[in-house]
Amino acid sequence: SRGLAWVRRCLPRCWQGSRVRVNEQLDVYVCVGSSCHVRGSERVIAHLQALIEEKGLEGRVTLKGSFCLENCSAGVSVKVGEKLVAGVQPDTAVSVLWPEIAGQLAVPADV
Repeated sequence: SRGLAWVRRCLPRCWQGSRVRVNEQLDVYVCVGSSCHVRGSERVIAHLQALIEEKGLEGRVTLKGSFCLENCSAGVSVKVGEKLVAGVQPDTAVSVLWPEIAGQLAVPADV
């Protein structure tokens, strides 16, 4: 692995002209409405908080609660940047959401 420093140096060259949007800061919204709450949004939040700390992204990722992301029947809904991820389960939250978070921050997913 070349590490985060290499990724940051490479970004301007690698993605020049690309449509990929790289965020320096990222807001992650977890629905805490009644349906998502019953389906485990508190545990999803706890797993995401632990992930953010583990990866050292406290200054780059802001975790926020949100009321109704209008996908109630699918399970816990999480909005990563502008992308809605529906049907998130507490036990798989990290494996489902980390690739999306890493991709939007241009952080190698295996870090």
